[in-house]
Amino acid sequence: MAFRTLLCTTQLVLLLLLTRQSMASPVLDICVDENPWPPYTYWDKTSTEPQFEGYTISLAQAMLMGLKQDYHIQRLPWTEVHQHAQNTSLNAGCDMILDISATFERQQYLFFTQPIYQLYYSLVYSKKRFLTQNIPTAQYIKNYKICGVKSYNYGVLDKKLDIIREDSIQAVLNKLKTKECDFFAVEAPVLQYGIKIGLYQFSDMACLDLEDVTKKSYRLAVAKRSPDAVKLIKNINNQLNLLRKKGEMAAIAKIHGVSSDICEHKIWLGQ
Repeated sequence: MAFRTLLCTTQLVLLLLLTRQSMASPVLDICVDENPWPPYTYWDKTSTEPQFEGYTISLAQAMLMGLKQDYHIQRLPWTEVHQHAQNTSLNAGCDMILDISATFERQQYLFFTQPIYQLYYSLVYSKKRFLTQNIPTAQYIKNYKICGVKSYNYGVLDKKLDIIREDSIQAVLNKLKTKECDFFAVEAPVLQYGIKIGLYQFSDMACLDLEDVTKKSYRLAVAKRSPDAVKLIKNINNQLNLLRKKGEMAAIAKIHGVSSDICEHKIWLGQ
């Protein structure tokens, strides 16, 4: 009798454990672009298993901790991130994406949070290429070679300038050095921070802010095919509102040196 009682008790415990495991939230697969995006999302290049750092990482961790949600972060080429998110299979990966801007096309397969930061477009150049007195005006800027990064969302800027696409940020910086590119269309604070921590090599950076071009808002996004995606995006937004209200979002931004105003000069492209 005692043996049967012990057996029944053991079976009951196992049943409860299995039930709890089945009810537990699945691990959220988070994807980031393989190109670092400091001070928002970056990592130690020498590390085999990267320790992710940055404003967006800290903000996402604080938000997911509030939701008691387990997660895993991985780096992928940007095109692959979107391929995974569009895949209708439940276990396709990339359930959540960091540092992403909203477009009509992306809204077909992603739910977006409220903006978590905004940046101006900038035109970065070498101080050796242009002295202050001979920086081109908006009237002549289209006569110069302006380079950018493949698969990057330039939004309205693509309609105003003819942007030559290169494979990576460093590839464009190398072409600035050799004068194969005159300007680099990029968010200058991201590039400045990346140079500061040694992710990119460029020693004489200067930039023009394009203030008449709409600010670009960056967000978190959830794949629509993810389990309970509607509920998850609602809970994420609620947590972000709570972090903003408590001042924690501003504190995280300060810790990571987030800044959106670093360019000495400004240019207005007009219509």
